[in-house]
Amino acid sequence: MRRFVVFLLFLGIVLLLQETRAEEVFFLDATEGKAFAPLANFLQDTLHCNLHSISLSSERKEELMRTLAGQRAYLFVGYNREDFLYFEAWDLKEQKKVLGMVRRTEDAPLLLEGLKHQLPRILGRGKEWKLFFVRQEEGKSSIVLADVEGKRETLLPPPPEGKVETISIASDGQFLFATVSSGNMTSIFRIDLLSRTWQRLSLPEFSDFSPVFFPFRKTVLFLSEREGKRGIYEMNLDGSKQRLLLERANPIQGIGASLTSAFVFSEFRDERWVLTLWDALRKKERTLNFSGNAFYPAFGKQEIFFIGEEEGKYDVYSVSLLEGTTTQLTFDGLPKAYLAVSPDGKRLAFSSEVDAGNWDIVLLDLGEKKPKRFTASWAKETSPVFSPTPMY
Repeated sequence: MRRFVVFLLFLGIVLLLQETRAEEVFFLDATEGKAFAPLANFLQDTLHCNLHSISLSSERKEELMRTLAGQRAYLFVGYNREDFLYFEAWDLKEQKKVLGMVRRTEDAPLLLEGLKHQLPRILGRGKEWKLFFVRQEEGKSSIVLADVEGKRETLLPPPPEGKVETISIASDGQFLFATVSSGNMTSIFRIDLLSRTWQRLSLPEFSDFSPVFFPFRKTVLFLSEREGKRGIYEMNLDGSKQRLLLERANPIQGIGASLTSAFVFSEFRDERWVLTLWDALRKKERTLNFSGNAFYPAFGKQEIFFIGEEEGKYDVYSVSLLEGTTTQLTFDGLPKAYLAVSPDGKRLAFSSEVDAGNWDIVLLDLGEKKPKRFTASWAKETSPVFSPTPMY
């Protein structure tokens, strides 16, 4: 009977592997106190591996390897003998051990730290630039993390409530800030990208939206209307000390923050949407020149990028902060929304209605000036942001 149960277990593993990729990892932690549990979280949450945990004794390793032989996957095995912890990594396709490490039990933290440096190399996972965006499909939403080549995607855990509308990211790459709608209310949440946990920042009695990290003061700017006062509000990264920063009589749509004391927003004034540049240090503002409607501003190094609309045609533009000249960057006139600048200032990402009723993410190389479709699903994909630093 026992052998029959083991046979069924192995059969299930083999069937599962029929759909595996090179990033598939089978993880066997045979230690008494599950000493390698933090490593499993690292493989799944940081390296984005498709992790399959197996419950067997370490003595069954050889039997397990014979069953999995030739599969494009890895087997990681952790076990203890007397006062020592052992860890082995096996390439199942090549049937060879690619890593073996041992430490005394009391040195478990050092062993785990060493493995976190070794395993990305074994899996061929170097740190790389990432692109986050929101995907909405069949009434549900998710935040997608993708490499900039569009070869791999990982979904972040969903919010505890509601649907994600927009996202932005802190300059250190640890936190995402999301607008989440639920019923007739919108709230701002923070996602810790290390622990993949959500935290509500908005107060329950107000609707807040369009959060953006403000590097100058290491705070979050957002839009809200509270007690009859509408405008741009500010709060600490943990949601504390929420206060009105700039009151406006006109509707506002979107905020872009620079690395200095300036931020820019789109404001409805004189029957059109204009870009207003505000210096939080000097408390001075000026309007940027554009003849049509201007939306979704984002700072480059020496310019502000935005989506402009004239006579029903939407394109991406830039305006020089030094000379004040405006340059048109796309010429297809398709509906566009949301705009992000890569950390090196060489690429833009935005959402565009490439096909009627179908919004996708588009990348624009500012050197070649040729838009390239990044996603091509039937879902609505919007609100792209680049990671400020390379990530696994």
